[in-house]
Amino acid sequence: SVIGGGQNNTSSGYFVTIGGGQNNTSIGDRTTIGGGASNTVSTYRGSIAGGNSNIVTGDGGSVSGGFLNQNFGQYSSIGAGYQNRISSNYATISGGYSNRSVGDCSVIGGGYRNVVSGNTSTIGGGLNNTNDGQCGFIGGGLNNFVCGFGGNVVTGGFSNTLTGANSTLVGGKNNTSSGNYEFIGGGNLNTTSSYFAVIGGGSSNTISGYCSGILGGYANIVTGNTSFAISCQAQVYGDRSVVIGGSGITATENDMVYMPSANIQSTGYLYFGDPNLDGSWRIYIN
Repeated sequence: SVIGGGQNNTSSGYFVTIGGGQNNTSIGDRTTIGGGASNTVSTYRGSIAGGNSNIVTGDGGSVSGGFLNQNFGQYSSIGAGYQNRISSNYATISGGYSNRSVGDCSVIGGGYRNVVSGNTSTIGGGLNNTNDGQCGFIGGGLNNFVCGFGGNVVTGGFSNTLTGANSTLVGGKNNTSSGNYEFIGGGNLNTTSSYFAVIGGGSSNTISGYCSGILGGYANIVTGNTSFAISCQAQVYGDRSVVIGGSGITATENDMVYMPSANIQSTGYLYFGDPNLDGSWRIYIN
């Protein structure tokens, strides 16, 4: 073992190198402490490059620097930062403050108080984000939450939640997706709970029908399958039906297009049915 210099450095293992610093301690074999102060390596092939009061206990683990970082995982690494902790294997925390990695093969880029507990999942940064999903991703933002299995993605925003699988939420706030293969572009208080549903934006929109969409607007509800709304306070209960424009239109029948008024040209057969009670028209197009 080699202690290059410094003060009060201690080595009790074989093939150990301590470059310098003070009050550094190496207990495991084939370990390295470059320098710094009060750093401790107590494992096999662990390393601390520098910093202050960092700890490595997992085999092959490393801490490059920073203050009060703790690496308990095997073959995991902490780049720098303050009070970051890894208790999983093959994980990485690049930096930041009080970030936690519990999932194996997970990555935290930085930020503050982010937690990854799902395996092969990532948080890029931000504040108080939690990734509990398998193969999930949170880019940043605040108080976002991902769980479920299979590739859920939250790019950013505030207090967004994904609990299904293979879904994407780009941004906005207080949006929730609990189904599979869904997409919410942004907005506020939008909710999807089916399969293959899409909400582009707006506020307080809800989809529970599969393969349905809401482009935007406010307080639209789509429960029909393969139906669509771009309106305000529309309610689409029919399958394969569409509401375009207007406000407060209720679509109860299947295979209908509802709109308050329109100029339409058709190269085929076009029939305007009787008006609905709310003044909208039923349109048949061949």
